[in-house]
Amino acid sequence: MSTQYQPENEPTDYERSLQQLAWTLQASVGQFKLIWARCNYSDLRNCLIERLRQICQINIQVLQLKESSRTLYTAIRSELKSDTQALMIVG
Repeated sequence: MSTQYQPENEPTDYERSLQQLAWTLQASVGQFKLIWARCNYSDLRNCLIERLRQICQINIQVLQLKESSRTLYTAIRSELKSDTQALMIVG
């Protein structure tokens, strides 16, 4: 069985969750909101992030944490772009 995300095979749960997340992100622009989402499979996670970027109308920056990162603040501060409206941290 492949762990590859195939939206045509499983549109309901993933798509519904992504639509809710996109709505929440768009409604929260300009505010600090901490939203937790979990995905155990990196291939699936990458596909879902790409789909979220397609349906969400804001600029989402993805920060891949390095194993050597010791503090979250330092990692965010060094990588955050000025035009970012939402930051997604993975790793």
